[in-house]
Amino acid sequence: MKRASSEDYDNSYFTEKCEGAEDFNKGIFSERFYKAFRLGDIKKGDLVLDVAAGRGEIAILAARAGAKVTVIDYSKSSVELIKSNAKKFNLASKIKAELMDVRKLSFKENEFDKIFFMEILEHLYPSEVDAAISGMKKILKPGGKIIITTGPNKLLIDGLLLLSKIFVKNDNWESRKYHVNEQTFFSLEKLLRKHNLRYKIRTEEDFNWFYGQICKNKAVNLAIKSVVKAFNVLYDQKAFRTIRKAPYLNRIFGNAFLVEATK
Repeated sequence: MKRASSEDYDNSYFTEKCEGAEDFNKGIFSERFYKAFRLGDIKKGDLVLDVAAGRGEIAILAARAGAKVTVIDYSKSSVELIKSNAKKFNLASKIKAELMDVRKLSFKENEFDKIFFMEILEHLYPSEVDAAISGMKKILKPGGKIIITTGPNKLLIDGLLLLSKIFVKNDNWESRKYHVNEQTFFSLEKLLRKHNLRYKIRTEEDFNWFYGQICKNKAVNLAIKSVVKAFNVLYDQKAFRTIRKAPYLNRIFGNAFLVEATK
């Protein structure tokens, strides 16, 4: 099975490169984490699994809400960082962090009430995704939720990279070293149906957020940033806002996805 290397995800990736790093370093959580957390509707006493948790934002929010939280990641750097952050937020007794591969989950069947799969799908090859979704469904309680976030929208970013190639002769977005499996609305729908999950897919349409993340991302070169900046001006026009939020068109112009999947 083709596999993304854990060595690419060192401490600098989580603290400098990936989405929300700058905010987290200031003690602020990205709004996207809050949206996903609210969608999870966590109750006190819930058993929550945060898969490939990065810095641990969701784990921290869930623990504060009274959940019993288990965090897994196959990156030693992530596990160490989460343990450190749990202590920093005085939640070390409420968050259990383990080194584990999402393709080989070693939990009991029907164990968790909620599972969060945040900003990881695009980092896994298709065969890894299938193994991960199958494993998560198995350990999720009947009626339990899997909350998935993924971005950018492949249709949108491919269009921007094409514009960059045409106008500035550069389509080298270094982030694709990490993004091996970016999604569209349609590929997500196909994946969820394949695993017999009930689902609702929401599109994120805040391109100013997306533009901000691109500009802050050290892995994105200046040429790409210039094209995204130009597109951002158009994207934020009132007429275009109406178009991008229209049913079906939002599947093309939405910049990311938030999924609520139920067993």
